[in-house]
Amino acid sequence: MVSKKFRKLKWTEESRKAYEDLRKAMASPQFLHHPIHSEPFHLTTDASNNGVEAILTQIINNIEYPIGYFSKRLNTVESRKSATLRELQEITKAFTHFKNLFGGSKIFIYTDHLPLKGIFAKTTDEKFLNLISKLDGYNYEFIYKKGSENQFADDLSRNVFDEENSDVFHNNDKELNIIKISQKKRGRPSKKIQELEKQEENTMNAPELVHIPEAKIKNLDETKTMATLKRRGRPRKNPLPNMPVDEESKKIERLPTLDFLTWEEIYLKEGGDGTSIDVPITVPEGKENEIFKIVHDKHGHFSYEKTKKLIESRCKINNLSSKLKLFLRGCDECQRRNINMKKHPIGQTISYNCPGQSLNLDLMGPISPPFSNGAKYIVTIIDAYSRYSTIFAVKDYKFGTIAEKLTRKVFNVRGFPKSIKTDGSGNFKNSEFQQWLKSLNIKHEICSPNHSRGNSIVERSFKWTADVIAKITRERPTEWHKYLSFASYYYKTTVNSTTNYSPFFLEHLREPNLLIDQYLNTYSCGIFDRNRTAFDLMEIASTIRNTVSEYMKEYRDQENSKIKTYDQEYFHEGEKILIRKHDNLHEAGSKFKHVFQGPYTILKDNESTVSYKNGRKVAIAHKTNVKKYFNNQEGSNDESLNSGKEK
Repeated sequence: MVSKKFRKLKWTEESRKAYEDLRKAMASPQFLHHPIHSEPFHLTTDASNNGVEAILTQIINNIEYPIGYFSKRLNTVESRKSATLRELQEITKAFTHFKNLFGGSKIFIYTDHLPLKGIFAKTTDEKFLNLISKLDGYNYEFIYKKGSENQFADDLSRNVFDEENSDVFHNNDKELNIIKISQKKRGRPSKKIQELEKQEENTMNAPELVHIPEAKIKNLDETKTMATLKRRGRPRKNPLPNMPVDEESKKIERLPTLDFLTWEEIYLKEGGDGTSIDVPITVPEGKENEIFKIVHDKHGHFSYEKTKKLIESRCKINNLSSKLKLFLRGCDECQRRNINMKKHPIGQTISYNCPGQSLNLDLMGPISPPFSNGAKYIVTIIDAYSRYSTIFAVKDYKFGTIAEKLTRKVFNVRGFPKSIKTDGSGNFKNSEFQQWLKSLNIKHEICSPNHSRGNSIVERSFKWTADVIAKITRERPTEWHKYLSFASYYYKTTVNSTTNYSPFFLEHLREPNLLIDQYLNTYSCGIFDRNRTAFDLMEIASTIRNTVSEYMKEYRDQENSKIKTYDQEYFHEGEKILIRKHDNLHEAGSKFKHVFQGPYTILKDNESTVSYKNGRKVAIAHKTNVKKYFNNQEGSNDESLNSGKEK
């Protein structure tokens, strides 16, 4: 009605009707709408000397819908601050008030204070930076809006009894008799004043203004006391008088509208007085996914059971179990983060006849802290038959480094093996390494990358290597390189549960002289007795090795039987899959990364592994690290779930 100073307030029948329509609209349950998180938010703000205000809206189909309002009175200290600081405080207070609704949506912040544009861009003032930091982590954009266009926020931040912001006190209209405010006297007011206050409560005129007839004014003058139009303290909790109540609104349960549905689109059963839920809402067919998105996607991505119980406590959905399972199966975030149960295939026992023929190779690292000479990787080579180990440290895993160490520390000491088994990582699959092994007539066996059971002999060694090094280098953690030979020696001279002999004995057919032997003055000659002929020694050695081979097979069969195995799932060409991510240097230690990456397209099923397309390359992954990828569009065609009934 009045947007500028020093203007008369004309209270007409049209003004009164507009005021009552506004009150009726704000009291209607259809006035405010619940947010749609796929659409941007619009936060319009304003501040005055008395208070701050904001309105949060969303524009859907070119219609601006109100989501919420915020208004707060400023205290004496806050009102004395500079206009720029007050405006910025108003933005942060309003933003904090509504931030639980924003999520990851875009937020447009509108204000009519132009200096804030420069504050957001290049301020170094600490008092401004502290306020701006409260907006960090959100996707917001600051937009300047002229004061004449900022009517929503401006109206709520005004105080009609502020002489600077209100033109009521400059109104010379003789048709209205406005009594100027003064401080209320202490003590109990007279009965005539109380009558005026009761009349003020029941009036339907403009808010905060009292239209008093001249006769009443004369009586009021006799009291020599001036009335107060606005009381101190908290506002009354009494509802607005004479508010028309829509009978249809009594039937509406107070639950959020979904995707700006009209209230007529939701089936509600009558019951109660409109203030409590006596009968759960029945969600219309086709609107279930809107409920699922709010309860699951916007509520922490919890499990099926938790999500189902939460829905059942609020509303009713026909065939809820199958529809919810279908929706959760297609949740992209859950598929990438949730760990699937590994379905191991039936284990196969591989027999080895003698030492030195088959070696298992792998490396561990990077190690932190690195060794003083720069080494940060540990290479482990273990004999598949005897479990005899060789361990050394390297600075990197380039071909030249690995090949030089293998030749000097393994091949020149124990001879050349017939085969070497590694995982499928890139450093072992490069052409230089492959050609080098081929030139030595060594067969290169490759297991699936990032699959610990594929190269389990050497993978298991990493744990005891790390444990031993950690215990004996507690005082000097950066000197771990010097103790690798000790860790290897300790392991080689202890009995292995798979072979029932120590690795040293299976290699040399005698036990080593340990420190305890030196202390007790004992030793072991093994099978080498001076009274035995060379034939006897060879026969005993053959018997031992045959016994070890049989024991290893029996032991592995027994251990494999303890593992719960499953029939391997078959993947068809063209299907989408997710691959379990392998921790690397950049993501080591992070607990908040996606566990799976993808989706990738299946090229071929190889029984225990699958071939898939990774960019322009063809990669291989073990099935224990693979799971199918679904989306809600594909899942909606799954007849097996759609046909199921709720249990």
